[in-house]
Amino acid sequence: MHRLKSAVQVIEQTCSKAKDNVMELEQSENYDSLTKSILQASMASDSLLSHVSVWSSYHTSLDSGLVHDLTEQMTDTSKKTAGNVVKLLQGCENEIDSMVSESYKQLTHSIEFLAKITGELAIATETDIAIMNQNSDSTLEQICSSIKQAFLDGVDVFIDRTIQGGVKTANQCEARLNEMMEQKVARNDVSSLISENSSDAVILL
Repeated sequence: MHRLKSAVQVIEQTCSKAKDNVMELEQSENYDSLTKSILQASMASDSLLSHVSVWSSYHTSLDSGLVHDLTEQMTDTSKKTAGNVVKLLQGCENEIDSMVSESYKQLTHSIEFLAKITGELAIATETDIAIMNQNSDSTLEQICSSIKQAFLDGVDVFIDRTIQGGVKTANQCEARLNEMMEQKVARNDVSSLISENSSDAVILL
């Protein structure tokens, strides 16, 4: 996700700056950067689809509605992301500024949403999480803050969902216990009333 976002960001910025000077762009150093970013975006998009497909296959046997819902969202979002990558590249190639701008906005949103789903799904399935080296000088080993924050937001969502589920279950148990106690008190009152009536009947006899 990080490589994909970095690549589409370079593509969007380069195309926006060069919209009035296409010939100049082709002769500048930015053109090499754009070419590399286009290749990187394509490869990252394919890799994303492949990883999502493999990870999703691990969860098909799990008996959890939440996991199945998250897996389906992850699959759908990855497909939409790949589609927007294609639109971005088409817009850049055909010099359609509106297509470049709109597809980039959708890509930014979908990548971060995908990171959020990944965070929630990782905790839900107890998947091992690798921490990237934040102190590394290599940009390839670092994840941008927005993706990290989206992932952590997903973790928070799952934790909150779990806590709320526990509270709901506890409230239901408490309500059931109160209902049972009320029923027991009612039965005791009936028993006491029957006993009193029985005693009166004995006295009358």
